Amino acid sequence: MTPPKNRWRSSLSSMVPMLLKVRWRLIVTGVFLAFLVTVGAALLYGFIRFQPLLNERLQKQPHTNAAYSRPFKVSVGDRLSLKELRQELAESGYEPEDRGDGSDWYEVLRTGIRLHESHNGKPGIVTVRLGKGSVESLQRGDLMVREISIKPRFLSNLLGNSREKRKYVRYQEFPDQLIKAVLAAEDENFFEHHGLDLPSVARAAFVNIRKMKPRSSWQGGSTITQQFIKNYFLTPKKSLRRKLEEAYLAFLVESKFTKQQIFEFYANEVYLGQAGSFSMIGLAQAADGYLGKSLRDLSTAECALLAGMIQAPNRYSPFADRKAAERRRNYILTRMVQDKFITAKQAEAASREPIKTVSSTRHLYTEAPYFVDYLSEAVTREMPDWRKTENFEVFSTLDPELQEAAIEAVRAGTAKVDRLLRGKKNAARPEVGLVAVDPKSGDVLAMIGGRNYRDSQFNRAVQALRQPGSAFKPFVYATALQSGGYTLGSVVLDAPYQIDFGDEHYEPTNFGGGYRGNVTLRRALALSLNVPTVKIAEKVGYQAVAQFSHTLGFSDRLQGYPSLALGTWEVSVLDLTQAYTAFANQGRVVRLRGMTAYTKDGARHEVPIASRQAITPEVAYLITSALESAVNWGTG
Repeated sequence: MTPPKNRWRSSLSSMVPMLLKVRWRLIVTGVFLAFLVTVGAALLYGFIRFQPLLNERLQKQPHTNAAYSRPFKVSVGDRLSLKELRQELAESGYEPEDRGDGSDWYEVLRTGIRLHESHNGKPGIVTVRLGKGSVESLQRGDLMVREISIKPRFLSNLLGNSREKRKYVRYQEFPDQLIKAVLAAEDENFFEHHGLDLPSVARAAFVNIRKMKPRSSWQGGSTITQQFIKNYFLTPKKSLRRKLEEAYLAFLVESKFTKQQIFEFYANEVYLGQAGSFSMIGLAQAADGYLGKSLRDLSTAECALLAGMIQAPNRYSPFADRKAAERRRNYILTRMVQDKFITAKQAEAASREPIKTVSSTRHLYTEAPYFVDYLSEAVTREMPDWRKTENFEVFSTLDPELQEAAIEAVRAGTAKVDRLLRGKKNAARPEVGLVAVDPKSGDVLAMIGGRNYRDSQFNRAVQALRQPGSAFKPFVYATALQSGGYTLGSVVLDAPYQIDFGDEHYEPTNFGGGYRGNVTLRRALALSLNVPTVKIAEKVGYQAVAQFSHTLGFSDRLQGYPSLALGTWEVSVLDLTQAYTAFANQGRVVRLRGMTAYTKDGARHEVPIASRQAITPEVAYLITSALESAVNWGTG
C-alpha cells in the first residue's frame, strides 16, 4: 500500500504538465485576444480618422473649378479664312464631326462651316459662309444674323497656388483600349484584387532581391487603388506608417466604391507631366496636351504611350525624349499582349506607328500664367470662399488672339534689346511687363508679367513699381486743361529753368539738351519736353497734379513735388494703363477687370463695368489729339 505522502507527490507530478498546458493556452489566448483588441482598435481608429475624409473627398461631385477665355466673336465682314476658323474651333474644343453625344461639333462645307452652338443658352446650328478670305454671311437656324460667338477656350483650373489643367471625364468615356493599357502598365489584376495585390508585391520583392537593385529603382507592387490613395490623400514621404495607412485606406476605398469609380478617380487625378508652367492632371488632359486629341480619338499606340508615361511622366514625355517615350510605349504594347488585351499582330502594327504630338511650344500661345495669377486674385477679392465651392467657373476677359500677339511682340522686343545690350559690361537682363485693355469696359485682354514664368512668377505687370517717366506727362497737361486756364494753344517758354521747392533745388533739362523757346502745350506734349511740363505743373500746382492722379486710380504715394511732373514716382503698369482709359473713354476712368462673369453652383453672376467721370469729355479729346500729334510728328 502506497503511503499517503507518496500518493500526494505522484498526483502533483501528474498535474504539472496539465497545468503548464493550461498556462500556455491562457498565454496564447491572451496574446491572441490582445492582438485582436490592438488590431480592432487600430481599425476603429483608422475608420474614425479616414471615413469622414473619404466621404468628404470622394462622395462629392467632381470639382469643376475652371477659368475660360472670352469667346471668339465672328461678324459679317471679318477677315477670316477657313483654316483660321477651323483652328479656333479646335482650340475651343469643337469636334470635327457630330458624334451624337451632345458635344459641340463642326462640319466643313464647300463654302464655309456648319457648327453646333450650345454655350450661350441657345443651342442650334449656325452656318458660316466664307468667301475671298472674309465672312460673307452668318445664319442661325432660319435667321440671318450679324454676329456669333464661339465658345470660350479653357484656360486653367483655379486651384489655389497650383497651376493645373485637367479635364474630368466619366469612366464610360475612357476607351476600352486605354483602360487596358493602364492596367497593363500599372495593375493587371485591378479588377480581381480588393485593393492589395499580394502576389504582385511578393513578385516585385523577389525581383528586387534577386537582381540586387538599388532601393531607388526597386519595382513596386502598388495597385491602382494604392497609387490613387498615395497621390490624393497621403504625402509622398516613404515610411512604414504611410504604407500601413495606404493599405488600410485601399481596403476602405474598395469597400465603398466600385472598380469603375476607383479607376475614374485615379485616371482623373494622375499627374502626367508639364505643359509650360501648368501641370497636366488626368489622362484626358494629357491626350489633349500631348496629342491634341480627345480620348475617343486615341489609337492603340497612343493609349499605350499615355499609359506608359504614368510611371515617370517627365522621363517618358514625348516632348522631352521621343525615343524614350517610344521604347516605353512599345514595352506597354508587349505587356498588353502578355495580358491578352491585344494580339501580337496588333502590337506590331501599333509599334510602327510614329508618335505625332502637338508642337512642344504650343503652350506658349495657349496659356497665360501671369494673367491666371491676376485672375485668381481677382476671384478671391470678389468671392473669398470660392475654393469651398464645388462647381465654380470663371469667364475671363482674356483674348487668346491678342495674347498670342502680345507674346510675339514681347519676344521680338526683348530679342532686340538683348542685341543692343550684348557685350556691355554689367548689363542686367531686361525684363518686361505688358497689359492690353479695352478702355470702354476695362477688360484686360492680354497680360505678360515677365519673360519666362518658370524662371520667375513675379508679375511685373501688376506687382512691379517703376517710374513711368514721360508716360505721366499727359496727366500734367490734363490737370492744366481741366483747370480752365489753359488750352492746347497756350504758350509756355522752353528755356533754362530753376526751382526752389522747400529745401530742394531743381534744374530740369530736356532729353538730349537744347531748348525751343516759346512752344504751345500741344507741341510741348508731342515732343515730350521736360522744362515746359514742370513749368505747367508749377503753375497749376504740384498738389493739384497729385490730387488729379489720385482720381485716376493712382496710389496716395504720389505726392505734390516738382519731380512728379516727370514721372519719378513709382507706379505699376496696371495702374498706369487704367489711368489712360480716361483719355480713350470720354473722360471716364474704368476699373480694370479680369472676368466678366462667374457661375457658382449653377447660378451665374455678372461682374459689372465700373467707371467714374474723372475729366470732362472735352479734355479727354484734347489730350488724345495731342498724343496723336506725338505719334504723327513728335517723339512717337
